[in-house]
Amino acid sequence: MNIRPYLIRRARLLLGEKEADFGTRFGVDEATVSEWEKGEARPSAKAWSWIHQAIFRSSDILSEAVKTARTYKCLVSLDDLTCLTLISRGIEEALAKVGIESKDLTGPFLANLVRSSPYYDLSTIKALSIIQANQSWIMGEVIYAEAHCYSPTLKVWLDCVIAPLPGRHAALIEAALSSQGEKGGFWVHFVKAGNGSGPVSGYPEVVH
Repeated sequence: MNIRPYLIRRARLLLGEKEADFGTRFGVDEATVSEWEKGEARPSAKAWSWIHQAIFRSSDILSEAVKTARTYKCLVSLDDLTCLTLISRGIEEALAKVGIESKDLTGPFLANLVRSSPYYDLSTIKALSIIQANQSWIMGEVIYAEAHCYSPTLKVWLDCVIAPLPGRHAALIEAALSSQGEKGGFWVHFVKAGNGSGPVSGYPEVVH
């Protein structure tokens, strides 16, 4: 059973659940879930099958988890990370406050809007363009990328995680307001697994 610990955390975050809530699905406590995500313990075959199949193979569960989130989540195609295909309620509500209509929330509209901004070189779209062009990302060696970047549309700095979804030609983007803001600067960081199933190790490529 080839269990990848980082996928357990990704499944939990997709559902928007804390470790304790996620653990109740399988009759285990918060500490056990933490051990699963660190690679210090292994879930049962039944638990792993549910995590892998239900979350990453079920379009209904995945779509519902993203659409109903009050946080900033979206799905993008691996062919073009800058083109949104599905967005969360949180993103939709935030953009509505700055006058972006629902009909413009997917497709190339937002990316083109940001590319015309004077803040493009600090932007989320710039970060996604860097990630998409990275050779390790293209080769499937990166399990997720992190970025600290600016949203010209929302006028806020964001901490972002961009993760390809196994078994799908898509990636999940999750973002949160940055506590560092402008002083944190613009950067992109790539992370890949130290081996096929063990703990995640940092991949030393940071773009400022």
